[in-house]
Amino acid sequence: MQNIKRTHESPNISELALTIYNREYDSTADLRHIFFTTVINEQTRTLITEDLYPSWPTAPVMTWEHGTPQFEQIIGTRLGHLTGYIVGGFDRGTRRIARVVGYSLYRDILDLRFDIEPM
Repeated sequence: MQNIKRTHESPNISELALTIYNREYDSTADLRHIFFTTVINEQTRTLITEDLYPSWPTAPVMTWEHGTPQFEQIIGTRLGHLTGYIVGGFDRGTRRIARVVGYSLYRDILDLRFDIEPM
């Protein structure tokens, strides 16, 4: 696996993700979740496993709701920004990231789910 990085010559990952999604489905209207499995992005992983939830992975599921300081910190990470870019592909003001759910179903593996809902 590789960490998410972009060179100046490559398209934005959000554009690639929306293109692939739109190729498989007629519309992004039904998009409700964005998953990141086996998170290795250092910024995101460190924030969650060391700063926000230092006793991780003792709880199998962690939820951070929109508007909480922890949610805002996660949205400020690289994976949070990426999710924001994808949600930005919708018409302005029609969708938001409602919550972030972290899973630790297997030892030391962090999976994230960003829930998207209509506004």
